[in-house]
Amino acid sequence: MRNTEHNFSGASDCTAASHAETNTLTCTLASPERPLYGTPSDDFSALVAVLTEAAHRARGGDRDAATAHIAQAVELLVRKPIFGPRTPPISVGQRQVTATLLPAWQARRLIAHVNTNFARRICVAELAALLGLSTTHFARAFKHTFGVSPHAYLVRRRIENAQELMLTTNEPLSSIALSCGMCDQAHLTRCFKRIVGQTPYAWRRTRKSRHGELLSVEMEHRHGKEASLDREKQLASELVATS
Repeated sequence: MRNTEHNFSGASDCTAASHAETNTLTCTLASPERPLYGTPSDDFSALVAVLTEAAHRARGGDRDAATAHIAQAVELLVRKPIFGPRTPPISVGQRQVTATLLPAWQARRLIAHVNTNFARRICVAELAALLGLSTTHFARAFKHTFGVSPHAYLVRRRIENAQELMLTTNEPLSSIALSCGMCDQAHLTRCFKRIVGQTPYAWRRTRKSRHGELLSVEMEHRHGKEASLDREKQLASELVATS
């Protein structure tokens, strides 16, 4: 009888020790001093500990404690996902930058409007009104999206168009300047040299000579292919005639 009592007492001691260890593990992993932002294995261990304690309390008839532990497990699941990729926290600065970026459809609308109207004067207020934004918010969002101010973007777009006209037409620089929305040739020259590093005249002379050489090479190659095709047709005709 004493042995039975001793064994029962030992089993109770083991059960109590197990409960104590479980409670310690639960309090350590799920306490406010140690939030669940560790590895997935740590999160899973905390959840298992809470659910194990809930099962022990339910078997012991303590339904209120079991319900409380189940509620704690649910809270752990809501507070921190156990599985899946971890998304790094976004800093305040990153949230501010993301909030000021223009949506893709607004950026496309701006680009299309600038490409259609850069030959005339375009002010920031006009672009802001196009998107229904204030000029201050628009200027900040534009720079975060495109990396430059609206004025700098417009000037670069005009220079790109001037380069295209200088290569594909024989128009004088004064006409090209007006076609691109510049005040005059001197305005074009100042902006062009600041951005490209050369004057429009020097850039056009060197690039157009190379452009002409490339065109002549392409024309020779095209004529050579046409001559080769004509020769092949002639040989085919001769073979048909002899057969």
